[in-house]
Amino acid sequence: MRRQILKETSIHHILLCPIDLFRQQQADVRTCIIILQKGKQYQKSVKIGNRVRNIEAFKNLLSKRDFSQNSLDEITLNGKSDFSEFLIGVPNDIRRLLKSPRLGDSFNCITGISTGNDGKYLVKEPGVPFYKNPGSRKFYTAPDGYLPDDFLARKMTKIS
Repeated sequence: MRRQILKETSIHHILLCPIDLFRQQQADVRTCIIILQKGKQYQKSVKIGNRVRNIEAFKNLLSKRDFSQNSLDEITLNGKSDFSEFLIGVPNDIRRLLKSPRLGDSFNCITGISTGNDGKYLVKEPGVPFYKNPGSRKFYTAPDGYLPDDFLARKMTKIS
């Protein structure tokens, strides 16, 4: 859907709403209002309203029209590994990292691997940290084991 929006419309505003916007309906959701116009020829800078804490702050943001402005290129990821994600409220240093060549494009590396056999491929002594399911332990997690120095030489079985 993002690719279709970027291909066929001009984006005028992206407003990230506070999560309490629909609380009266027992919904804490991350709503986004995008104001579009059919046709690419109307595209100028995009007015951005980053997510604020509550409805009152959102009303204030809207009444003052306290929006930042960015070019479409500044707020989207369009590389070959990307899915046209929008970058709203992302610090410039992080934006530059995300728009840089990806680590996997520069180095032969393995990411997001599953060993399929932890007993064979992981060791207890410190080496290259290996993390299992860190999403279930958000923001900080200790390694579950370590990849041995010769992990690339060990015969890995393909996991599908």
